[in-house]
Amino acid sequence: MQSSQNEIENLMTGTNTVRVQAKAARPSPAKSVKSRSVLPFGYLFPDLQPFRPASDDGLVKLGRAMIAGPDLGEHPNLPAGYTYLAQFIAHDVSFDKTKDIPKTPIQAGHVEQGRTRALDLESLYGVGTPEQNKHLYESDLTHLVVGSTSLVVEGSVSRSYHNDLPRNHKNPQNPREALIGDPRNDENLALAQIHLAFLRFHNKVVDVLSQDSSTDDGSTLFERARKKVVQHFQWIILHDFLPKVVEESVLREAINVGSRKNKWKKLFVPIEFSLAAFRLGHSMLRDTYEWNRFKQSPHRSERLRMAELFDLFRFTGLHGNMGGGGLVLPTEWIIDWTRFFDFTGYNGVVNNPKSNRARRIDNTLAPSLKGFQNFLGHISNPDFRSLPVVDLVRGSRLGLPAGQAVAEKLGLTPLSPAELLVGPHRDILKAAEFHKKTPLWYYILKEADAYHSGTRLGPVGSHILSATFVELIRASRNSIFEKPAWKPDLGQKERDQMGMTDLLVLAEAVNPLGS
Repeated sequence: MQSSQNEIENLMTGTNTVRVQAKAARPSPAKSVKSRSVLPFGYLFPDLQPFRPASDDGLVKLGRAMIAGPDLGEHPNLPAGYTYLAQFIAHDVSFDKTKDIPKTPIQAGHVEQGRTRALDLESLYGVGTPEQNKHLYESDLTHLVVGSTSLVVEGSVSRSYHNDLPRNHKNPQNPREALIGDPRNDENLALAQIHLAFLRFHNKVVDVLSQDSSTDDGSTLFERARKKVVQHFQWIILHDFLPKVVEESVLREAINVGSRKNKWKKLFVPIEFSLAAFRLGHSMLRDTYEWNRFKQSPHRSERLRMAELFDLFRFTGLHGNMGGGGLVLPTEWIIDWTRFFDFTGYNGVVNNPKSNRARRIDNTLAPSLKGFQNFLGHISNPDFRSLPVVDLVRGSRLGLPAGQAVAEKLGLTPLSPAELLVGPHRDILKAAEFHKKTPLWYYILKEADAYHSGTRLGPVGSHILSATFVELIRASRNSIFEKPAWKPDLGQKERDQMGMTDLLVLAEAVNPLGS
């Protein structure tokens, strides 16, 4: 099951993507994309036939069954924080402004995109300069604004903390609106707290650079800080996040190929990436979380409860009302990151024994997602108001190829029909003949289960993620590939390494409420 070296290099050198752009560029009279101002969507495998079942019935049944159980268990070692780091990364790559599922098939180039660049942290800094986004910055237009939590008196907590997103209290329609570069990063609390950590990280980098005259290269302090933050972010993606979720040999191969001068002819965001491979995070969501010392499983006679997935949406300003009508996050809902990442080896930081692991990467999703129809009110067809159904039907409308076709294109042996029929969805797959041609997103999740028992993606998903991230990083105006010998210099544990835990330590955001 080895991949074809020629096909892998074609992914990286643009042999396929010339045709991708030809397909993606056909304008829609209603929704044309201005390529000069946005990063367009396209197809990584434009020569493959779209897989669009004649009826949506099979996709709807399959999607509903994916959240009907059984629960195949949590990941043996992947901390749950990477679920929401993945979502933060995804939002920085693409901003699909489509509100509803298209009623008829459309081309990728017709999708309205909100990103002008990828992996340059537009989601953090906004599109344009600080002068064009003054609402995101302090008066010096260098530090990013950070919000404060509400004053509460519970246990030993009797003050507010700088641990909320900044909010627009002057907005009469939504006084809880987050003043951030991407409003979607306030759609759930774990993601909002990730965004907050990056706000604090940027501000700390500004402070560090302001004391270091050796970094003055003629650019402004803000420009130097943004470049350093972006480059450390890219390093975290390549060397912390991806090694945990893809096959390491595939990632190494993509980085080696990407280090050459060859690259895609035109930059785009592959639909196979955004609508299939990088939707692995939906499988990693948990029903409940050991959130902090106030929101955890009961101990002895304490009257405590864990944070539920639904809580993560209530305590936001985008989908919720801060849990009960407050204008900012209540202090007792600040996250304890020692329960979501592994801080082993950091002086002064102790992992909480009540830690959270992500769910396995497989084709079953958290059962509590069945109750999220209210968050999908923008989907006009009520039959589609289910997260996995949305993923499957949208993939069909946008013309994703079947998983087997992608595997063969990469020179891999596809999963056999018998392998695909193993598990709780056998009857649905057989009735819709999805064991012969399988929706790409489902195929990638099934492949992760078949190859690695859900601990990481299989070869198809690994190739799509690795190739896409390497090329998007290469195209960044602050790319870490500009200098082959570039190394991070802000790591706390090891100076020439950098992970999400290093970022949280430097940002002083690990666990403000204590353990």
